Amino acid sequence: MKNSIVFLLSSFFLFLLPFASSLNFSIPRFSVGDSRIAYQGDATPNGEIVLNNIAFTCRVGWATYAKRVAIWDSETGEASDFTTNFSFKIDINTANYGHGLAFFLGPAGFTVPPNSASGFLGRFNETNGHSSRFPLVHVEFDTYYNVEWDPYGIKSHVGINNNSLASSNFTSWNATLHSQATCHAQVSYDAAQKNLSVSWRYEETNIPSESSSIYYIIDLVRVLPAEVTMGFSGATGSAMEGHRILSWDFYSSLDVKEKTKPNRRSVILGASLSSFLLLVSLVVVVPLCLKRKQRKAKAARRRENLTRRRS
Repeated sequence: MKNSIVFLLSSFFLFLLPFASSLNFSIPRFSVGDSRIAYQGDATPNGEIVLNNIAFTCRVGWATYAKRVAIWDSETGEASDFTTNFSFKIDINTANYGHGLAFFLGPAGFTVPPNSASGFLGRFNETNGHSSRFPLVHVEFDTYYNVEWDPYGIKSHVGINNNSLASSNFTSWNATLHSQATCHAQVSYDAAQKNLSVSWRYEETNIPSESSSIYYIIDLVRVLPAEVTMGFSGATGSAMEGHRILSWDFYSSLDVKEKTKPNRRSVILGASLSSFLLLVSLVVVVPLCLKRKQRKAKAARRRENLTRRRS
């Protein structure tokens, strides 16, 4: 009985022990009802993620991983290596098109800012200007030239941005040439080298110049919180285009130890175990104590009788 009690107690306290987890997922198709992805603004799933419809002006669409993503350990300061791959299409059918899409990392719980369409790409607005009021890192496929912050003289570009609409590193990119073409992009972070990189290629061309890459040295531990919201944003302005995410996978190296918070089920289980142990005490332990007391009383009477006979 004692061993059974110990086993039950051990099983219960396992719920409260730390556990290690790293985030890895692969989504080849985006289905309605998939709880892994959260949608905001115009974004909707239909096998693909439609961030923006080519027919609508001044719109924003977001698709993010539904849970918080740990990119470094707040207890040890250890940063995660990670790699994410995604494929997308940009639909252009007019001479005046814009504005682009981006993969971003922001504070956990970050939501679409108001008035963030057009060149703000769904992450900034006039209130916060060219910089964000909170930590934000993104990789942008920018199709529209905004004279206020984009690289001078470049119609469209791929950039890595640190808390700003102005890219910290960039290269030119011919968006018009690849309208409706499938682009495969990879964003990677090497924590030891503090190297954030992006590379991309197209299925429909073998021209080497149309496949490229850039990188930027950045310490994400200093720039971003330990847990982030991660995903995609797209925006149109008076210039329109369509943005679609076709697939997405993500792999990280970080094992973050967490303590599970007791949920209602755990509380109920704990209360049930407590009641059971109390019942065991009443049914088993108390009678044992009474029997022991009775044995002691009998032994005392025997000793008393022996003493009387001898005397």
